[in-house]
Amino acid sequence: LKAPDVNFEKLLDCQKQRINLKTNASVTLHNERVSDEYYDELLSSSIVFLSLYDAPANTTVIECLGRNTPLVVNRLPGVEEYLGKDYPLFYDTLEDAAALLQDSERLLQASEYMKLHPIKQRLTRESFLESFISSSIYRCLPLPSSQQTDPDQIKFPQFDLTVVICSYKRVYNLQHLLQCFKKQDFRGSFEIILWNNNFETQNEVTSIAAPYMQDLNMRLIQSSENYYCIIRLAVPKLMRSEILLICDDDVVPNTSYISTFISKYKTYGPRVVLCCRGHVFAQHHLNEEEPHKFWDEYENMKFCDENHEDREIHFVHADNCLIPKFLLLELSSFDLPSPDYILVDDYWMSFVLSHHLKVSLWKFQATGIFCSTPCAEDKSVALYYNKQVEEQRVNFYVYHMRQGWPASVPLKVYF
Repeated sequence: LKAPDVNFEKLLDCQKQRINLKTNASVTLHNERVSDEYYDELLSSSIVFLSLYDAPANTTVIECLGRNTPLVVNRLPGVEEYLGKDYPLFYDTLEDAAALLQDSERLLQASEYMKLHPIKQRLTRESFLESFISSSIYRCLPLPSSQQTDPDQIKFPQFDLTVVICSYKRVYNLQHLLQCFKKQDFRGSFEIILWNNNFETQNEVTSIAAPYMQDLNMRLIQSSENYYCIIRLAVPKLMRSEILLICDDDVVPNTSYISTFISKYKTYGPRVVLCCRGHVFAQHHLNEEEPHKFWDEYENMKFCDENHEDREIHFVHADNCLIPKFLLLELSSFDLPSPDYILVDDYWMSFVLSHHLKVSLWKFQATGIFCSTPCAEDKSVALYYNKQVEEQRVNFYVYHMRQGWPASVPLKVYF
């Protein structure tokens, strides 16, 4: 960095200059700091003389203005900015200053001038605070965390975490699920977005959610049609945090559910996606004649449930999944190759995150932090067993194999 052009000799000369004042019995010299009370009394009952050198701002000038204390001072641009060019007690020489100090009419005129000076309105504590909080610098400062959820401070409060719950047929699980979130030991703040995809259950869901809206900072979105779980890609524009936790409506979270996810995110983050269950794919070639065998017979893959130790995976099961907002935004910039892949959105998300964005996908050991409801394996309800979903799962498998994934992200598979 280049040093600024400063005339250091000029500054040194300033330090060497002294004004020799003649004193008499009426003059009291204070060589040490006086108390604030005495200083205030002295300034309020005196005529102040200043000899300044290149002063862009000066505390004494402001203090005299605030007390209407006559101030005899040499004319400088910085002082004129406070007092105005027409201030009656400016001097050019010490002889001028001596004459002004003996001119009672000019001294009184200066005091009256200060009383009416418009700048005094800006010298109050209230004016200082108002101008400070109105400044561009202050407006760009982040809101303190203690105020980020205060509705009196901000219309759209911010949280440490957003939980999204997507509901369709399992409305009967919602009350217990919301009650579990009320019991979380997470010390940070979180909000819940409850997205109901079932038009026919809107009144029922509204009734269930109503008692929890305030306690859980919850917002309820009632959809006119079923958008399945692709609604996750709409959440980044709705969430009021930087981290999204996806929790399906067949999950029963324990008290440490959120805090465990956050702890693991601090371990593996920030450019990471976390889940409790998922698949690892072995390196293999696409079976062009019978591609369905990959999923029907679990060829060349390994499923890792919540009890499995921490490891990287290829396919994130998004029933319990944490993904930072910035990755969701990157993810949403990719179009679905087929609209039908909405039915296997977490499969497609895993592909884009792993193959295109080179994001680490981690399944961590989550023993005891949640359990699943009995209907999680009910084939008449669980989307995983839906015939259309099974069909699109195979179709997408063919697609991503031809795109070079998982070969692009080789991981060890232990069978």
